[in-house]
Amino acid sequence: NNQEQIALPKIPDYQHVFEPRFKEVYPPQEDTYLMVDALSTDLNFLKQINPNICIEIGSGSGCVITHLQKILQPITKSVLYFATDTNPSASLCTQITSQKHNCITDCIQTDLIESLFYRLKGKIDLIIFNPPYVPTDDDEFNQVLSNNSNLCDASWAGGKDGRQVTDRLLEIISEILSEKGALYLIVLQENKPADIVKIMKNKGFVHKTILKSKTPNEILYVIRFSR
Repeated sequence: NNQEQIALPKIPDYQHVFEPRFKEVYPPQEDTYLMVDALSTDLNFLKQINPNICIEIGSGSGCVITHLQKILQPITKSVLYFATDTNPSASLCTQITSQKHNCITDCIQTDLIESLFYRLKGKIDLIIFNPPYVPTDDDEFNQVLSNNSNLCDASWAGGKDGRQVTDRLLEIISEILSEKGALYLIVLQENKPADIVKIMKNKGFVHKTILKSKTPNEILYVIRFSR
């Protein structure tokens, strides 16, 4: 088993995220670690699909996309890695995390994959998304979206059912993923995981819960969707 022979790297060094210039960047939290662990856990599947184009949406500190590169480097070549975020500070932070670990990530300030949509439509083999998933009322959600808000708030405020941003991605997921493509999605119990699974099933995707994390305050899942 090759997976046992490869010593999986620990979570990438992200100490720079605590510098004052990155005060509006979401630092790694429980959900970040869960996604990192899920990708390591699912390495055999990743080897199987052998991705050529990988994207993390909402990269924040850049830990997850950098970790993905570190675990794929020994087994895949010629992979393009993209990281998008609406927050310019997050894009810069991701770039630094990537460079610190001798990785190459194309960091783009955009909403979801808007600026890449037509270029990469139907070609993306792997999408990683830790969305803003905390349920918030409309007023709070709209305030977060306004320019007056701290950009870090946009990384957690999810609107109704914590699904406002996730549902926008699900609307276009069939168009952007390649035939062998997969989506790794962080889902909170309050986001109604069964409903998300049903939406994706109607689009022709099967699902697998890769990891689950339970704390006194929340239950989080990493769910993988593929055709």
